[in-house]
Amino acid sequence: MIETVYSSVLTINSCKCSREPCDSNYYCNIIEVQVHESGIYTIFINGTTNMFGYAYENNYTLFDLTKNSLIKPIQPCEDRFKFTIYRYKNSTFILIITTVVEGMQGNFSVFINGSTSVDIKHIGMSILNRFFTGLYLIKFSLDDCESAIESNYSWAMNISAPTYHFSKYKLSSQSYEIVQINITKSGYYLFSIYLDIEQIKLVSHLYEHYVNLNDPNSSISDYNRFRCTLKLERFVTYLYSNITYLLLTIYGQNRPDLKEFPLMTVSGPDSISIKHIGICEIIYSLL
Repeated sequence: MIETVYSSVLTINSCKCSREPCDSNYYCNIIEVQVHESGIYTIFINGTTNMFGYAYENNYTLFDLTKNSLIKPIQPCEDRFKFTIYRYKNSTFILIITTVVEGMQGNFSVFINGSTSVDIKHIGMSILNRFFTGLYLIKFSLDDCESAIESNYSWAMNISAPTYHFSKYKLSSQSYEIVQINITKSGYYLFSIYLDIEQIKLVSHLYEHYVNLNDPNSSISDYNRFRCTLKLERFVTYLYSNITYLLLTIYGQNRPDLKEFPLMTVSGPDSISIKHIGICEIIYSLL
């Protein structure tokens, strides 16, 4: 076996990443590994703190490191992180190194063992420089990671929205709003939806081209919603520039008395256009 070693350090100027959308305080290092011969390669990562790693073909996002990872989440073994991966001749893969505990820094080394040596180079990536964390907005300092662009939108409830009653069914009505989203640059986008009222729940559904009010759960399937706190919901998805998206946001009660309106922040490789479509009542069958 031939071993190739890469060493570096995580500092406060390293790229920030999220192991899941609700976690935003990890430092990370991104490297590209080029393989010259087909075979199984064993990767060890150790450092001055407990380390963690993710591997990808090329489709990855620092908004959510678990997305598209080639390896399943595993726990570090003793004082180092280890996994094996099969790679084909003259192929490359991306390796992202981070820590087990948020906010940790320090030196680390990557050891790649295989039938031949591999080529390793450090790369950067565009990510956001602002995350929602609880009630606060925190800016990050990034080294070779380009700052993502943030777009904001605040809902305003329309108290004159109509109410529908159908005596044939046992139905309840809930207030909702639809906004149209258009982007100019395809890529991964992080949606953060925040409401400073714990008693009123928000649920969001993202659609392509049109909204199906009869089946709100028929939204696009390429994302998972994360309820970070009672007041904050997040999800990450890949958006295409040639598609019109519609975001349906449903309130947990009909015409809630909101003292503060919900705020949505969308971060990604470019600014986006967010346009209010309308707010009415959505009918749910309770049968």
